[in-house]
Amino acid sequence: ARTLPDYAVPATLTVLAALPLGPTGKVDRAALPAPVATTVDDAPLTGAAAALADLFADVLRLDTPPGGEDSFFALGGDSISSIQLVSRARKSGLTLSARQIFENPTPRALADVIAPHAPTDVPPADLDRNAPAPFTPLMHWLRRSPEHWRGFHQSMLVTVASTLTEDRLRTAVGHLLATHDLLRARATTDHPDGRPRLTPSGTAPDPATLLTVAPVTGDDAELRRAVHAQSRARAAELDPDHGPLIRVVWFPRGPGRDGRLLLLVHHLAMDGVSWRILLPDLAHAVDTGTPPARPDTSFAHWTDALYGDAERFAAERTHWD
Repeated sequence: ARTLPDYAVPATLTVLAALPLGPTGKVDRAALPAPVATTVDDAPLTGAAAALADLFADVLRLDTPPGGEDSFFALGGDSISSIQLVSRARKSGLTLSARQIFENPTPRALADVIAPHAPTDVPPADLDRNAPAPFTPLMHWLRRSPEHWRGFHQSMLVTVASTLTEDRLRTAVGHLLATHDLLRARATTDHPDGRPRLTPSGTAPDPATLLTVAPVTGDDAELRRAVHAQSRARAAELDPDHGPLIRVVWFPRGPGRDGRLLLLVHHLAMDGVSWRILLPDLAHAVDTGTPPARPDTSFAHWTDALYGDAERFAAERTHWD
């Protein structure tokens, strides 16, 4: 397991005194004994291992916690969900890294390498979540393309329960804005060096101004027409220079009929991978009426680190040029 990737590690190992050979000297596969399942320690999990098993189930949405030798990735985990596991573990008082999860993917193995720490829900004292974030190289490219700058966005249409209410949805959108700083950001250029920044607003906009309610009582064809029309209209309202970067449209369909929820987010604040974080956070806010856990870092902190790394490699530029 220390040498091979997870998928190449044999599930069982059978030791033979010699391989059975056929008349031609080749291995007689039919004569090989059936593999015997490797004995697994099924003792009850305790301490950090038990806590990690519960976190595995939470992140991967499993009905029951996995066993001590069950791999996070064999259960459906990947790089994005491993980051979610790191974040939720920290809230529970366990310090681990995504690399440790890849190298020790089972609750027992991971429990042996992690370090406990005091649980906290507050960011470091020097972390300013509203600090202006320098544009990434791709953002600079997008800004130089006026035809894409304003309305360049990603959207997602999800099914919501017929019992959803406007008040509950408005509250959930408010929690989402408070948790994810970029959703309330805008592009700013009034900085001493003249370089553009993505600057979150210190106060979130009123969720009611970002939410459109568009009831649909007809058939699926009518729903498709309504989604198409609202998508075009709301996308035109996305404005990276003045805000907003997000619009939400709710299509209630009446009692007993699941509605639809359309989210449109400007590409400055959303990419294809980030939906896997935003949608669960929205579901949490809708279901519980409480805000989701805030990220341990900010976009400005990340971009500062990105440019710091770039400076360290500046000496190599002539080689690549």
